[in-house]
Amino acid sequence: MININNFCFKETKEFIEKYTPSRMRENKFSMMSEDLEIYHLFLPKLKEKYYTKDKLTKLEEFLLVCLEDDSYRMEKIIKGDELFMNYREMAKKVCISDELDFRQESLEADAKLMRVKEYEAEQKGISQGISQEKRNMVRNMKQNNEPMEKIMKYTGYTQNEINSINL
Repeated sequence: MININNFCFKETKEFIEKYTPSRMRENKFSMMSEDLEIYHLFLPKLKEKYYTKDKLTKLEEFLLVCLEDDSYRMEKIIKGDELFMNYREMAKKVCISDELDFRQESLEADAKLMRVKEYEAEQKGISQGISQEKRNMVRNMKQNNEPMEKIMKYTGYTQNEINSINL
């Protein structure tokens, strides 16, 4: 049995840990069968091993390539290896997107949409601030008994809009 974990336990030392029946008994876990071997693959340890420039086995490289959703980082892992180049080409053929990096494209589209929404919210806030300041100006000018024509000239408001702003 193989378990792929996107987390590590504090005591996790290796990327792949093998649990045999005897090791399971030591840890007080029961086994369904004495023939069963359990392998835990801890993905954070694999990424840690890669980023600390430790030598990866072909299996580790393959798993890392399968996990990677950024095409630039994937190219760095592949490094011209023929087996991985073939894998990438096959993956492109079966992908629902024109590019292998469709998850990254989706993330980039989400980030762009978020930037647009942030910009729109910022513009709305600026507009609201300007409107509030103009209303304050109207209140101040009314308190100082400025003529209606002057208030209209400086604020751009109509007489009805000015009259609707209470002191």
